[in-house]
Amino acid sequence: MRKITVIVSILLLGVIALIIIQKFNAKLPLSITQIQEKEGIPVEAVEIRPDSLLEFLNVTGRVGSEQEAYLSSKAGGRILEFHKDAGDVVIDGEKLVEIDTSSLEIQKTQAQNQVKIAENNLNQSQAQFEDVKRNLDRMNNLFKDGTISKRELEQFELNFKTAKQTLESAYAQLEVAKDNLRIVDVNIQDHGIFAPFDGVVGIRRADVGEIISPGQSIISLYNPQKLNAQVKVAEKDISGLQIGQRAILTLDVSASKQLKGQVTRISGAPDANTRLFDVYIRFEDMSNNIIPGIFLQGKILVDTKENIMTLSNEALIKEGMEYFVFAVEDNHAVKKQVKLGNRSEDKFEIISGIDFGTKIITFGKENVKEGSLIKIIKN
Repeated sequence: MRKITVIVSILLLGVIALIIIQKFNAKLPLSITQIQEKEGIPVEAVEIRPDSLLEFLNVTGRVGSEQEAYLSSKAGGRILEFHKDAGDVVIDGEKLVEIDTSSLEIQKTQAQNQVKIAENNLNQSQAQFEDVKRNLDRMNNLFKDGTISKRELEQFELNFKTAKQTLESAYAQLEVAKDNLRIVDVNIQDHGIFAPFDGVVGIRRADVGEIISPGQSIISLYNPQKLNAQVKVAEKDISGLQIGQRAILTLDVSASKQLKGQVTRISGAPDANTRLFDVYIRFEDMSNNIIPGIFLQGKILVDTKENIMTLSNEALIKEGMEYFVFAVEDNHAVKKQVKLGNRSEDKFEIISGIDFGTKIITFGKENVKEGSLIKIIKN
């Protein structure tokens, strides 16, 4: 019995030993690095094909209007009333601001009285002239009949000349009085601010009771149907702009909404101080929140290149001032230096370094190096 027990124990030990040996002899699982070395590093790649590239000029500016004016009074004085305020709609010729003209109203009354006096003098002179003229006609007939002498007739002729001169003087005095009245009326008119066109009131730069100077800007007016973008462009970029070029604009107050536009006007000379050119872009579509003065930014399409090589930023590797890509050749990564051209959004023009048809690694490039075996999982 003891002998059997020993045999069974030996057999069990043998089985256990066999199991242990099999476990040690079993193959260990491959690491990720070993799998990649055997099957290739998984990457995404894109094939270089003829593409186009839009070249934009970035700009900043403000919303304005093709018909926009900052209004002032020709004469100074105290503001009595604003008939219209910011945001109000006005029509051409409508009075916007009332300025004190009390002293001028006194002058107007005096001028009106002078006109009445001159009119009365003219009426009296006219009546006197008609009476003298009738007498002269009668005396001419008496002279022809020999009833009166030549000397007596000459006295009536002298009276006629005097009456005529008095009448002409009365006419002249009346015109002077009317001119004085017109001057006062113009001065009164110059003390008000009137709308030069149909539009909407923009901003107000003074308050009731304030004393303003002649020519001081008080209120602005714009035509809401002719809104545009007014941007500044540097001298080095102005040569690339032309009337009719397309633009995409965003307002600072609504950066998520893009507005399309078109270049309509380019200033012929730069600003003397800033050396920047004014460029005007008309909006093709309007929005309720577009009002003059709002800051904006955008880009003007200045050129379109066709049949060129392009790559997205994600495919490029920057080392110092140089750029490289990993090309796929015989399922291996080959590092190539490329020369970049223009950029549009996240896409670059490739001038040299690769050819059409080359496959370039986009995603996964950080895991490869020169000569790495790669496996393209997405083209």
